[in-house]
Amino acid sequence: MSKCVVFSEGVPKSFEGDYCSNPSVMWINYEKSDAELHSDLKKMLSVDDYIIDDLLEEQRSNIINFEEFSVVVLSFPKNKSELLQITFIISKKRLVSIVNDRSEMVEEILKRLLKIQGIMGVTNLFSIILDKLVEKSVLVLDKLEDDLEQREKLIFSSKNDKLFLFKNNELRDDLYYFTKIMKSNLEVINDVLDSKISFLNLRYFGEHLEDRFLYLLDSCENLREMINSLNNNYLSMINYDTNNQIYRLTIIGSLLILPSIVSSFFGMNVTLPSLSFYEILGLTAALSVVSYFILKSRF
Repeated sequence: MSKCVVFSEGVPKSFEGDYCSNPSVMWINYEKSDAELHSDLKKMLSVDDYIIDDLLEEQRSNIINFEEFSVVVLSFPKNKSELLQITFIISKKRLVSIVNDRSEMVEEILKRLLKIQGIMGVTNLFSIILDKLVEKSVLVLDKLEDDLEQREKLIFSSKNDKLFLFKNNELRDDLYYFTKIMKSNLEVINDVLDSKISFLNLRYFGEHLEDRFLYLLDSCENLREMINSLNNNYLSMINYDTNNQIYRLTIIGSLLILPSIVSSFFGMNVTLPSLSFYEILGLTAALSVVSYFILKSRF
């Protein structure tokens, strides 16, 4: 995997040389665990150690402007329960990204950028990367929707997951957190569109990205509503099963009343018609069958 992609005259190629001396537009991606990250940032940005330490800390989505560069922090759904935080450091011809962990999403984007020609500036590069990240995030949420549809089928199957509600509520909490993150991301994109970053030329920045982030936000909300609907359906099914069990017990209890009455009559110490055991048993069975059909027709 290429760690750095350089766009010399708009043509992409892998680059592993001195990032600071190359005058072309480039994207360099780091993981926080990279051993050379701190020293490379200090060399490229020419700032104090405490500023670099702040850049590497966990942050919410925001924009921080410095004299020679700007910092944009964004987060995207990595899977159904994890977020990928990316810190972008934007200068005139260099885009540096720092991810909190190894990400297949970023690796795939790096590979795809090696096939895209005509990228002439940092703005265009930043816009394309964001567009690809949103595209990957949409796929994560689509996969999550498919998973919820499979859970819905389990409600009406014979398989009863005792942790169904717990798993759903846990997922709903994750989606609530995703929603908050998407709202923060949307605020950052709006700030970008309001020219809060001087190094970006909005002429080459995709304004449709605002709509894409709104779509992600709506998807999170829709998935949360879908989970609420699943929970209601699950509880309704539990109530239905409970009512069925009570109905069966009621029928059984009603059928046992007649044999109890017959046995109580013939068990009394009074003169009664002389019947054999099998005649009493037949009478009891006949009355029970009649009672069963009467109850069945009425309830």
